[in-house]
Amino acid sequence: MQLHKMRNHWVFSPQEFFGVVHGLKPVSRNILSNNEIPPAKFEKECKKNSVIFEIKELKEMYNQKANAKIAYISKEKELIEKAKEAEEKGNRKKIAKLLGYPECCAEFFSKEHAFGVTKKILEKSQKPFNWQLNFFYNLDSRLNNIELNALDWQTVERINSYCIYLINHVPCSFECKKSQEYAEKMKKILQKEEPRLAKKIEEILKKPLFYQSELLIAVFEESNVKKSPLLEELSTMKKSEAINKLEKGIGELLLFE
Repeated sequence: MQLHKMRNHWVFSPQEFFGVVHGLKPVSRNILSNNEIPPAKFEKECKKNSVIFEIKELKEMYNQKANAKIAYISKEKELIEKAKEAEEKGNRKKIAKLLGYPECCAEFFSKEHAFGVTKKILEKSQKPFNWQLNFFYNLDSRLNNIELNALDWQTVERINSYCIYLINHVPCSFECKKSQEYAEKMKKILQKEEPRLAKKIEEILKKPLFYQSELLIAVFEESNVKKSPLLEELSTMKKSEAINKLEKGIGELLLFE
């Protein structure tokens, strides 16, 4: 399966940009590399859609020293300043709400933001899971620097660049009604603005996925994984490795409907 790297042409994913354009997200943000220069085309799109685009340099994030360059977009300049302040002071619930998280998920994020939180959600959610809440291909919100050392950063960038998600947050559970409502709104926005991407997202989010950790996943075409082809572009494991671990009871096969 050949996937198009949407983030090659956007500072933000289409979900983030059009989420702001259509009012689903009050603010969106993206960490830039030190040498990254946003293309003039993107700034032009922002002006065309009445979106404010600003780059802020943060010397402190979440009450820790930092040297981060962050791009923010919003319909309101005041919200960008509030988001910057929330990140500097480490107010996780406030930044989550500004990014469009449902209230319940913002509260959950403020308490359960550590790496590995996904396992807690899986344990308390009923199977099969809602495909619209499949957040496994959006790694940004669940990785920290320690865990990134376990996986080539280029792999993380590659998977993120395909923009395969409807929600950009970790839901408080796979039964979260507010997250499902958010996902449905995002799907309609993408069907209007990026219909081919919307179709591809739905197709992939319904695929069976072997999960061991945030960094160790294998995506299959069919639930009979022994006979099914592996979607290598979205996987961080080989098929034989995933099946071997599954047979040993290490990790689990997640099904979506």
